[in-house]
Amino acid sequence: MDSTGLDILSKLVMLGQRKQVCIQWIPSHVGVPGNEAADVSWLLRVLAYLYSSAGVPGLIRRPWRALEAVTCVV
Repeated sequence: MDSTGLDILSKLVMLGQRKQVCIQWIPSHVGVPGNEAADVSWLLRVLAYLYSSAGVPGLIRRPWRALEAVTCVV
């Protein structure tokens, strides 16, 4: 188990000393009507952000700006 898992487990044990802790499995929404479309919509928004200027760090964006300034005539 990684350190994050151990940290969560440790906190649950501490909580369990003072309170009753109940862990319930919440199944993923695979196959639930409408949620597949929501997943696709979310993915498209994330990709749009990553490929926008807001999602590209300045060091990468600067060379693109230089390329945008170049005009090619064919």
